[in-house]
Amino acid sequence: MHKVQPGEAYVEWVAVSANARGQGAGTLLMRWAKETALEQGAERLTLGVVNGNPAISLYERSGFVKQQQPFCETLLDNYCGAFCVLGC
Repeated sequence: MHKVQPGEAYVEWVAVSANARGQGAGTLLMRWAKETALEQGAERLTLGVVNGNPAISLYERSGFVKQQQPFCETLLDNYCGAFCVLGC
């Protein structure tokens, strides 16, 4: 479980239904998340994702960058990753 740090906004969960994928819904959701985080005074916006999830390319296109996450590496043997945008 992720513990949100001061100045951080965290995307707990995001999903786009299969029939809406590839139509820009995910991009709009990520844009909304960034705008809302900034409006609320966040200095960082983060999310966690399972390695191999096809949404990783969406997060990267949205400006998120992969961060080292000891929890993932230690407990889940590199099956998850953490991404960050805004002040990373």
